Amino acid sequence: MTTETRIKTLSVADDTALRSLEISLGKSKITTPSKSLGADLVSPKLSFPNAGNQLNEIYKSFTSEIMNKIQTDQKYNETKNKEFGKLYKNGSNSPTITLLDFKDRSTENPLIPTPKDIDTLTNFAYTFSDITPIPALPNYASKLTIDNQEEFLSYLTSAVTSIEEWNHKPIMGYIPLTVGPILNNIVDLYVEHGINAYYIDFNRKGPLSNPTALTTIKRRLGKHGLEENHFLHFVNMDYGKTNKEAIYLPARDFLGFGSGLDSMGNAHRPRVFVRPTNGTTPIIIPKKFRVFDKEEYGYYRLEVATLQDTPHFPENALYSRDEILAEPVKITKEKKMNLVNLQEQTAECQQLQLVAAEEVKHSFSYFESKTCLDDKDLKQIKVKYPR
Repeated sequence: MTTETRIKTLSVADDTALRSLEISLGKSKITTPSKSLGADLVSPKLSFPNAGNQLNEIYKSFTSEIMNKIQTDQKYNETKNKEFGKLYKNGSNSPTITLLDFKDRSTENPLIPTPKDIDTLTNFAYTFSDITPIPALPNYASKLTIDNQEEFLSYLTSAVTSIEEWNHKPIMGYIPLTVGPILNNIVDLYVEHGINAYYIDFNRKGPLSNPTALTTIKRRLGKHGLEENHFLHFVNMDYGKTNKEAIYLPARDFLGFGSGLDSMGNAHRPRVFVRPTNGTTPIIIPKKFRVFDKEEYGYYRLEVATLQDTPHFPENALYSRDEILAEPVKITKEKKMNLVNLQEQTAECQQLQLVAAEEVKHSFSYFESKTCLDDKDLKQIKVKYPR
């Protein structure tokens, strides 16, 4: 059976934890730092020129009701397979990961999926992935404690066992943000099963919300002799507490690369807050469109109606302002704006690959030169004693 991911270290910076890896997934390879492609963004009419150099990331949320229909309704099962198959093909030559959430209706006492449901989840994750991610339990993980960790660890073991019943692909472990002792146990479990690729689920928290978590993961991997032989993908990262109406937001997600993360995924779950009047009704924050400025490391707000008035729009954008403004279909207009942002993020990841390879110790000064980042954030990535 196959669980380990083939990883080749290309370069490691001296003054931050920035590094570049070559990840082999079947016949495909990606080079990090990288930014994954959103499988729902592209189509035969909306292609992305860099496809093949990054992960094609599929995301879907499953409930017990959905899985019951998959298990009992053949027509519904076929519809779901076609839905996933279309997204799988959207990645062109890119290796695909299919990230699944299990969400039950209870938020106070969330449940672990049944063995039957685990098999359904892992079947979809395996079938439509080139590296099989362990499905996430965001509701349960938000309530994870020392007292209930055994049930969570048992779930992870069951998911690995389910995949291993018939497996010809590497496995990607799921790691939620939690306290150090639980993180140690999660890493130990994966290493015991030969798994050295992981995705960290920030669950709409900022990259600096729990900096000790990443340190804990890195130290534990080092203890197992995997200091460099591991791959860390991250998803559902938010910018932390900040003014969502600000003209720009600091690109703190890119600081994750300076902290030792390897591949940037997408923010799939909508960010919510609780209405202060009654404390119970969740409100989804309206969608905002921003574009990454790779010179300043800021995400600048896009005014959808008047892109002509938006500063920092890339000169060589995949789609011009006029093309986007002329697009009559709202969802296609939004996809084009997101693809412009993805193009800039991808270009900067390629630049960071070069920065990691430089013999001169200047990766920190590279991040430091970005005017939208502040000193407080930068301090988190600086290595006090260069390697």
